[in-house]
Amino acid sequence: MVLLLDLSVASGYPPYFDCNHDTDLALQIIEEGRRPGINENITPQAIIDLIKRCWSENPKDRPTAIQLLRELGNYKNDKDHEIWKQIEKIEKNKNFDISPQEASLKYETSKQAFYTSKRYDLSAMASNTTNKRLSLPPESKSWNIPTDFD
Repeated sequence: MVLLLDLSVASGYPPYFDCNHDTDLALQIIEEGRRPGINENITPQAIIDLIKRCWSENPKDRPTAIQLLRELGNYKNDKDHEIWKQIEKIEKNKNFDISPQEASLKYETSKQAFYTSKRYDLSAMASNTTNKRLSLPPESKSWNIPTDFD
């Protein structure tokens, strides 16, 4: 969810703003790997790579919240980090000296786009492969959540 917000900031558009948020979209995301677009012209490659890692089909390849916090913190604290060179290059290539009126995006959100949690029962619609990928850990599984973020 965090990176969907970052993606909205980077692109200027909410994710999937132009389509219905329904079971068809949910299945496209799950079965076909559909993802929102990334404006690569104004997004640093380090952020693009981080977003794509979060979108990995294999949950083990996705960063944890703590890893995200550390990585984003490294960007902030390390002024020599590659991301700052990428941002400088983007700023050089783009004209960011424009009025707020010119900078505002104009787009129409689908009337069936929802930006709050919504539950869908996809079990009857999803393929067997998808159902296997969506299997949840046993209820008895406990989660060890660390409290130190250093």
